[in-house]
Amino acid sequence: MRHDKKYCASLAAAVLLAALMICQGAAYGLTPAVGEKAADFTLPTHDGKSLTLSDLSGKRAAVLVFFATWCPYCMEEVPAVKSFVEASKDKGVLVYGIDTQQKKDIVGKFIKDRDINYRILLDEDGKTAEAYGVTGIPNVVGIDWKGVVRYRDYRMPKDTEGFIKQLTDGLALAKETPPQAPASTQAQSPASPPSDNNKDEAAKVTKDDLLKWTNDGQKLAVIDVLPASDYAKSHIKGSISIPVDDLNKRAAELDKNARTVTYCASYQCPASTGAAEILMSLGFTNVYDYKGGMREWTEAGLPLESEK
Repeated sequence: MRHDKKYCASLAAAVLLAALMICQGAAYGLTPAVGEKAADFTLPTHDGKSLTLSDLSGKRAAVLVFFATWCPYCMEEVPAVKSFVEASKDKGVLVYGIDTQQKKDIVGKFIKDRDINYRILLDEDGKTAEAYGVTGIPNVVGIDWKGVVRYRDYRMPKDTEGFIKQLTDGLALAKETPPQAPASTQAQSPASPPSDNNKDEAAKVTKDDLLKWTNDGQKLAVIDVLPASDYAKSHIKGSISIPVDDLNKRAAELDKNARTVTYCASYQCPASTGAAEILMSLGFTNVYDYKGGMREWTEAGLPLESEK
């Protein structure tokens, strides 16, 4: 009987260890291992684009964070990932969270609730996690600008500056290649209102510029791209509601000759940039992205409306 108790205790300990490894993501002995070429993949992003990892080779390093919203250890790691994004911006490192085997709507709620400042890739069938030998999450993979794995573990490294240097050593920064992480809250504002544009990406506009434009009598369309329920609660005065997922089919409602501004929740919300890119792809040439969004506009005490 004593032997049976020892056996049961050992078995229980083994089961507990296995469960912890599944959620905490022990990254030892996994392939591709440190020093090996990273496995290429193409995945959709949460905001309707896609990323092919090899497109970054020679241009940017990448940090992949495999996770799922149901994993408590993954959620504990989110602040560290967000801090790393802020520390590494403009230093040649792009950060991507890879959500494994969950649906887009679940990921969308996670992004909003956690105020995520990095792009999320959707690995709904789990094949990318499988290609990286991920048997547990969170799992962090650091890939240098040459496409070689330089780091694997279940959490972000504590030496942020050393990690950045390890991934970017020798990299001459090229022009940013989309998709990139959303702009930070410290994005610089132009000294004066930007001119009408016809470039590859929409110009950024400040709250002061937008306030001035709402009063200057020119044709102006200010588009709230958040869900209609959020728009109903509160929105920039004079704006119209076209959620980003509806923009393609509703773009015909807009005047292409008008100055068009998109906005969403805050600097951490990528939907306004995605919406601006959609409009430009449809032939709109006078498009602006108000990155400050509802948060900045509201905190500044500027005019709001709601639907009651």
